[in-house]
Amino acid sequence: MPKVTAFGSSFASQGVEKLGFDSSHRRDTILFPEQIIDPQSQLTDLGLFQEKIESVNLREDSTINGSKASDVQRRAEAIFVDDLVYIGTPYDSDTALTSPPMTVGGVGGSITRNVTNSQVQTGNVSNWRYLYSGILAQTIDDGTVQWQDRDIEFYCTAEFSDTTNQDAFIGMFARTLIPPGLNSTDTDRHIGFYFQDDEVYASNADGTTQTKSADLTGKIRNSEGDPKLITDMNVYWFKSFATERIEFYINNDLVYESFTNLPLTQDGIAFIGIADTGSSRTMDIKNNYSWILKKT
Repeated sequence: MPKVTAFGSSFASQGVEKLGFDSSHRRDTILFPEQIIDPQSQLTDLGLFQEKIESVNLREDSTINGSKASDVQRRAEAIFVDDLVYIGTPYDSDTALTSPPMTVGGVGGSITRNVTNSQVQTGNVSNWRYLYSGILAQTIDDGTVQWQDRDIEFYCTAEFSDTTNQDAFIGMFARTLIPPGLNSTDTDRHIGFYFQDDEVYASNADGTTQTKSADLTGKIRNSEGDPKLITDMNVYWFKSFATERIEFYINNDLVYESFTNLPLTQDGIAFIGIADTGSSRTMDIKNNYSWILKKT
């Protein structure tokens, strides 16, 4: 009687990897002995095989191209519900547009927009060079969306060419008060990451007082837990829960939580920029920077 070999360990492993998941840490559940199936056997005889198939589950910390699968799913679902979502493109600062989503700002240096990444370079004149957005959103009945109106998520992947003579900011800042202050210090309304030389800080302010973390450089790690630097490509992102708290993440790690001096009233815009203190510096960012204004 012919028998069929189905779903051996090699097939199971390759199948998961082809979906883009990092399954290396779950091979104990993904790999299982080949099952020999008799075509004339009854379905009830396949109970063990069914149990093995059902055991191929991805853990909460499974990743898709370096991002947690649960985060990717949540971000994808957001597009189809009541959230307001923006994902960057290499053309969103095109001056041919009547109102480009992102505008080039600053003095000297250059900003080079490639298909997948952009390079923001200062001009050795101690000035900022940056990209900044317009008003993030307006509602049909409430006008401009302000800091406290919605939960906010902001994502940007970046790396730096140097670790000295530089300041940078990635996040959201008071719309009429850009660029941010230097030396990772500013009390204007903002939420984001400050970079000063080789250090990185989570920071927010309410227009009067700033709350800033200690240096977070030692908390920058890859998915395997190995240390990284700001000269490596990292994902800097935060989740602001309106009037409650802000969670700051680097890659997939929660690195700081803030409960004080949260920005309220008025509105913020996206800001991604770098300034030098006398030497040309470059920040390389991926063009898929994004933000989500979540309906609360």
